[in-house]
Amino acid sequence: MAKEKVKKSIFKRWWFWVVAVIIIIAVAGGGEEGDTEAQVDENPATEASAEEKAEESVEEENESSETKESEEPEVEETAAEEEVEEENSEPEPETYSSGMYEVGTEIEPGIYYNPDGSIYAERLAGFSGELDDIIANANPDGPYYMEIKGSDAAVSFGNGGWRLFDDVEKERHEIKKSFSSGIYVVGIDIEPGKYKLEGDGIYWAKLSGVSLELNDIISNGNPTGGSAIVEVSPNDFAFEVSGGEWTKVE
Repeated sequence: MAKEKVKKSIFKRWWFWVVAVIIIIAVAGGGEEGDTEAQVDENPATEASAEEKAEESVEEENESSETKESEEPEVEETAAEEEVEEENSEPEPETYSSGMYEVGTEIEPGIYYNPDGSIYAERLAGFSGELDDIIANANPDGPYYMEIKGSDAAVSFGNGGWRLFDDVEKERHEIKKSFSSGIYVVGIDIEPGKYKLEGDGIYWAKLSGVSLELNDIISNGNPTGGSAIVEVSPNDFAFEVSGGEWTKVE
């Protein structure tokens, strides 16, 4: 009786395993290439993202630089404006308080002005304290002027606020159309013209100077009846009044 041939299982055939190995290698190789391509595909996106971030960083730096540049001039302009204001601001004038000052050492000769008047003021020829030393004196009421001469030994102020009537001080004064008690320099405080008194006037005087001496008086008067008219000349140095309200009428 002949034996039947038994077919070998396909898994036992050598060529099956050769083919299987080749397929596995091919599949593995394809997967690696796919991964490589995927990585290659991902790299451009990564590079693009990095470039975008770099561009954004540059733009931010430029904006920050522009902001700083735009802010710096403002600071410089503010500082410059403050310097201009300081230069334009008028310095406070040197003032003399109450007391006695030796002429030539403690106070210089010249015309001095007190915007608020004074309790008392006097020019002195010496320091004896005697009446003979008084050259001239006054009890100023309202804005007042007094000339200190180089021949004076001293000057005495009853209260403070006296300052030199120099060019800087003159610029601070404004022309008045009406005024009351005080001394007013023609061309600085008042204009030449006719002035009328309304109210209870006590005294007026046209002056050639403000040394407080009698020879400074050009003319004067004691108004009665509460009314008076006085013409101030351009040649008058100052006009002194006491009491009432004087108003320019021409």
